[in-house]
Amino acid sequence: IWGVYFCVILILEKAFLLSVLDRLPRIARHLYAALLITLGFVIFSHTDMAVAWARLSALFGVGTIGLTNAVISYRLPRLLPLLLIGALGATPIPAKLYRAVSMRGHGFPEPILTAASILLSVIYLVDSTFSPFAYAQF
Repeated sequence: IWGVYFCVILILEKAFLLSVLDRLPRIARHLYAALLITLGFVIFSHTDMAVAWARLSALFGVGTIGLTNAVISYRLPRLLPLLLIGALGATPIPAKLYRAVSMRGHGFPEPILTAASILLSVIYLVDSTFSPFAYAQF
């Protein structure tokens, strides 16, 4: 059924949507693909269709309190830098910057960036209320 889902999507794209999708910006095409893949994951990860429908509805804000709650409002400012770093890291920009610096013969960016990412991870781990270490539970 999973294959049929994507087969139908591909047939619809080739038959009807290809001209529309080609005119869309690249980011819109990526969001379109991510939406269809996410919907497929939600649909096929549940054996009970009522639960799957409730998850799909919640994904679009139906039957929920709102777009945000107290927990998200509290954690978002603290996690926003990590989200922005992750979003930037998902683009080709870091690879282009790395190639530009390494072509100049500088060998120092890799250890510095590695140390900075480890330091940032430790800072967020220390600041977090969750600790994965067993001894911190006692």
